[in-house]
Amino acid sequence: MMPGPLTPHKARLSLADARCGDVFYSAQLRLLMRNSAMRAAVVMLALLITVGQGLAADPLPSATALVAEAKAQIREISPAALKGEPLEERVLIDVREPAEFASGHIDGAVNQPRGTLEFTVMRHPVLAALAEKDPAHVADTKIILYCRSGTRSALAAQTLEKMGFKNVYSLSGGFSGWQETGETTAP
Repeated sequence: MMPGPLTPHKARLSLADARCGDVFYSAQLRLLMRNSAMRAAVVMLALLITVGQGLAADPLPSATALVAEAKAQIREISPAALKGEPLEERVLIDVREPAEFASGHIDGAVNQPRGTLEFTVMRHPVLAALAEKDPAHVADTKIILYCRSGTRSALAAQTLEKMGFKNVYSLSGGFSGWQETGETTAP
């Protein structure tokens, strides 16, 4: 007659029985231990997979994701709206590289590449003069940034806002968008 299912109590007893040579309990005990080891291995594997997925779920953000995040946080101005802006009421900064600026730019823009903008923004002639006359209002000055397509300028606008500038815009479409509307450019 075969005993019923192996319970933890019977497993403890079967260890003693196995030492006495009871082949049936010895086989069930090996099966239980193998299953327990298997269960422990499966639990460990599941844990490793879960931890691994947690690490893989937070990959480094792409440049596109950073630009999208910046554009969600900043304000943009269209080329048509920029055209209607009086020159004396805004600061226009081209954040492209000097060679790009030299190949053509929006009239009235000053070149301050994005890579150094944080260090050079206060050297802009209008901001420098305003800082001498009325330092409290420098942060309120309307600053419009542009690059080739509007991506670098969006990141630059986000940076200037983090620095405390309150009235910063990125030109939507950038210099390419400006040219597509048929606006004139300086050589």
